[in-house]
Amino acid sequence: VNTQRKLLLRLLGWFGLINGFIAVLIGLRYLFFYSFPDDVWALSYVPLATITHFIILSNLPIALLLIPLTLIVPNKRLIFSLAILFATLIITSLIVDANFFAENRYHLSVLTSVLFDSTTYVLIALQFLIVLAFEYMLANQLFRLLNRADRKSMYGKQIACLIIICWGYVQGLHIWADATYYNAITGFTRYLPAYRPLHAKRDLARLGWIDSEALRNERVVEKLGEAFSEELSYPIHPITCPKKSTNQLNVLMIVVDALRPEMVNSQITPTIERFKEKAIRFNNHYSGGTSSRMGAFSIFYGIPTTYWRTFHDNQ
Repeated sequence: VNTQRKLLLRLLGWFGLINGFIAVLIGLRYLFFYSFPDDVWALSYVPLATITHFIILSNLPIALLLIPLTLIVPNKRLIFSLAILFATLIITSLIVDANFFAENRYHLSVLTSVLFDSTTYVLIALQFLIVLAFEYMLANQLFRLLNRADRKSMYGKQIACLIIICWGYVQGLHIWADATYYNAITGFTRYLPAYRPLHAKRDLARLGWIDSEALRNERVVEKLGEAFSEELSYPIHPITCPKKSTNQLNVLMIVVDALRPEMVNSQITPTIERFKEKAIRFNNHYSGGTSSRMGAFSIFYGIPTTYWRTFHDNQ
């Protein structure tokens, strides 16, 4: 039983690593749409973040579920089946998301996936079956190779340590970039699916290690001196402020979070109701989102909320 358990653990490790590198190859497509900055730190961050993210993403089911399950129930057929299924789901999802991102410049979500037509679902099912057959052959060949090996190779541990070191470097660099508003690094986050690097801006400010407000103002001043952004071309035309005249409008915006239109009446909000009777009402307005952040973004910028992450990363 112990021999079977060790063999299955080695299989899971190498199977996850190989699928991680397959995911990295798929993930290279995201980099085609990224404008690489002329910066040493960012140039070291982007490739390492891509490699470590996809390898860790591919190994999450193995680390969280399959390894504990192997320690309890070292059943070859069960572990094989689950490993192949999880790897197939991850690789297929990455292929679909990479194609979706190439066309729309944002990642797949539950909301967008329900908008697919029947042809798209058929193609996804076909991709799933092809990847499933490939993962089955890969797992069987890998098991035979490891079963024939006379001695345990130490390269697996060395590769795992190298990946962990690179991951620590990437996360530490992002913590520094996020705390100092260094968007040459933080702006890359939106290009990778399900990528959530570490943040510690508030903790560092609370400890007194950084002055977040001063750093933010410094970055804003630097941005004002730049002619354009690599990712944004907004506004398309320069914003000009005409001279004051007697017929200028006084625009007052009342923004109340989670207030439905039918709740604005004389009983619940009498002051706003009285103001509304003397003002122009826009009844055909469509909000850019149901959340506070997205709704306010669409009001102030007048563009779809899919641009919010880009604006946030380039502030």
